[in-house]
Amino acid sequence: MKRMVKDWFTTSDGESHDLGRVLWALAILWYFGLGIYAVVINRQLFDFISAGSGIGMVLAGGGAALGFKVKSEPIPPAVQPTVQASQGITVGGP
Repeated sequence: MKRMVKDWFTTSDGESHDLGRVLWALAILWYFGLGIYAVVINRQLFDFISAGSGIGMVLAGGGAALGFKVKSEPIPPAVQPTVQASQGITVGGP
């Protein structure tokens, strides 16, 4: 579970924290929190069409933001090729 959460909020190298992913998760939590507040506290009617459209826009916006910044992420360390001496086979590497 800890590894899964770490993967959600780090870049492709698995070590650098990604502010964009954290803000995206906070936006989703904020969206649901405001929806629950409107229905439970203010007794407003829940509109499934508006709620679905809204969360779709939040998810699409976050995905687009992560797509725009993909070139600025740190590159994970390259896999070093290894040679199995007994078989002469190169494993790994680009």
